[in-house]
Amino acid sequence: MSHQFALAALLSALLAPALAASDPLRAGFGAAPLPAPLGGPLAGYGGLRDRRAAGVLDPPEARALLIERGGLRLALVALDLVIIRPSLHDAVREAAGDLALDGLLIAATHTHSGPGGHVPGWLAERVTAGSFDPDRPTALRDASVAALRRAHDDLDRAALGAASGGLDLAANRSDRDGRRETSLPVLRIDRPDGGPVAVVFAYGCHPVTLGPDNHLYSADLLGPARAHLDASIAPALFLAGPLGDQNPDLAPETLWPDDEMAMRAQQRAAGERLAAAVAAVHAEIEPHAEATLGFAERWAEAPPIRLRRFGLTWWFAPFTRPALRGLLSQRARFQAFHLGDARLVAFPAEISASLGDAARALADAPVTLAVSHANDWLGYAVDAHAYGRGGYEPALSFFGPGFGDWLLEQMDATLAGLER
Repeated sequence: MSHQFALAALLSALLAPALAASDPLRAGFGAAPLPAPLGGPLAGYGGLRDRRAAGVLDPPEARALLIERGGLRLALVALDLVIIRPSLHDAVREAAGDLALDGLLIAATHTHSGPGGHVPGWLAERVTAGSFDPDRPTALRDASVAALRRAHDDLDRAALGAASGGLDLAANRSDRDGRRETSLPVLRIDRPDGGPVAVVFAYGCHPVTLGPDNHLYSADLLGPARAHLDASIAPALFLAGPLGDQNPDLAPETLWPDDEMAMRAQQRAAGERLAAAVAAVHAEIEPHAEATLGFAERWAEAPPIRLRRFGLTWWFAPFTRPALRGLLSQRARFQAFHLGDARLVAFPAEISASLGDAARALADAPVTLAVSHANDWLGYAVDAHAYGRGGYEPALSFFGPGFGDWLLEQMDATLAGLER
């Protein structure tokens, strides 16, 4: 994205409150299937083996919400992928240029059973996305644009409301006594007659109920959750919350049982718990047609790579450091959305639950959606205490112990642009 566009987007955000006083709020929802070919790579569980798809359990999708008021048009797009790269964001924006989007968020749901093959490079192939398929980026772009165009065709007058509830589905996978993510922010978007447009929700829990032995495409626990909400409430759009150190807590059962049907039963049970919690919050929300919109975006130069001593990537630094320089972006995009009573803060990394708490404090709003895997993936981000303790997430936190604080500083500056 050019500096000129970033400036234009910021100016639009600053002018939006005044313009929105007279123009109606409008919103639309759209979805499109992601490519799910037999034998295609599945993304999500790193290692030397190359998982290949043997079929589809629930179809992976691109889902989009378009919302506008006062000359400001914003789009949220969620894809059933493990990570997003900036090249996909840029390709979608260019292909959908005629939609005149002022703000575009493209986020990965972070399912570990979605289509892979969209990120080149041996490190990306091994750690995240599976063997690279040169046709996959174009297919993902086309699916994203198709979802956006369907949302555009669905645009009509709307009302927006937000509330935050609780859900005890996740547990800290690195520290038994560590922070558990319970916040469940929900946006409700309705037609003036009460008919549904969409329900948007964020939660911090890894979609990993289907383990490494699964060979079927799936949005994981989000598949049954969205299916239930689609049928009973409204078309559902999920955004990954602060899930960096959070896994499904299925006690007294064990994650990834040997029996395949038992594993799928866990997926359904976790998805139904998530859907029921979203539905309960949704029922308490009263949407308002006068909801104000706003948007701010800024760029920051990424810190220098600094691998944690004695971590996996540190031991193999002569090989991993050059590969990381090719994988990790040198500039990072930060976004903040004003959506009625809610604020959405979008991080280009996989943030931990404690950083999610800090992000919500920064936003200082009745409802805050702290979103991971937004527009990019710069690795894991934890607080300095967790970094010092060590473990899996710090080993894949590539910018040293201050990376979490740096992310929060950049988001604070982004929010300042939104609120001026």
